[in-house]
Amino acid sequence: MTVTVFNSNSGVEVGIPWTNPANAFNGSTGDYAQYDIPASTGKDTANQLLAQTWDGLLSSGGITKVEIAVYCDVEASANNTVYAKPVIGGSTPGDEYVVSTSTSAGWYYVDITSDSQAPAWDWDDLTNLDVQVYGGNTNGSKARWVRVYVIALRITWEAVASITGPFPTHIRMG
Repeated sequence: MTVTVFNSNSGVEVGIPWTNPANAFNGSTGDYAQYDIPASTGKDTANQLLAQTWDGLLSSGGITKVEIAVYCDVEASANNTVYAKPVIGGSTPGDEYVVSTSTSAGWYYVDITSDSQAPAWDWDDLTNLDVQVYGGNTNGSKARWVRVYVIALRITWEAVASITGPFPTHIRMG
């Protein structure tokens, strides 16, 4: 088994309020996109980062696990949440996942292998997979920020066995 992380290298900001949204797609954990979510907003699915392409996806090997990986943090763990949702084939929304409520910046993973909309997962499915990332704030009186540094896919896969020579030139029966 091999585990490989593929960073999103392009995406878009859906909605207005993200500061430096392109930072979520540059592969660096040194800078971030930030959204200051107004008080009592709850989940703000209207204002999201949408990852659309992935660096260096492979084309062979059997996929055994698909995870959304987000390097992120929040201002207040009691009130803030980072969420992710796969968009299968770029158009079919999957299930919503809580990625993190941690005030410590780091990698957080959610397993989408068995998402309610998940295909059998091959490399073409990953090429066509989009990921929505958005925040939530349940604080009744204060705006709270969420930061997204990197959006990625973490894929567990098995290499396809190859047969190497020399091959027999003839087979004798009987």
